[in-house]
Amino acid sequence: MTPEGQLKERERRRFPRYPVRVPITVTSCETAIVGVQGHTADASQRGFRVVTEVDLRHGGEQTVLIETAAGPIVARAEVLRCERRGSQWVHGLIITQIEDADASLLDRLCREGA
Repeated sequence: MTPEGQLKERERRRFPRYPVRVPITVTSCETAIVGVQGHTADASQRGFRVVTEVDLRHGGEQTVLIETAAGPIVARAEVLRCERRGSQWVHGLIITQIEDADASLLDRLCREGA
């Protein structure tokens, strides 16, 4: 990404990203992809950057389960970006639905880390 593109992306973000690496399971709501394992690279109150060994469908609705020390976080998310990096895939997911209790846990995870 060019420096100008990076600046535009930072300007449009309303929530800061935090470097958080915790296990995540991603399950597609629309296809046969079931239980893809991976980890977060970072998180915010609006989404995640997720690393997996499987390409998730761009634009697809997913259910994510994030394992934290404080308990699991469950949310619905949409895949906005997919990028192959060697043998792994890096995905940008935006949260589309999350319960209040899970949102509180996510906020805590972002502030305190794993």
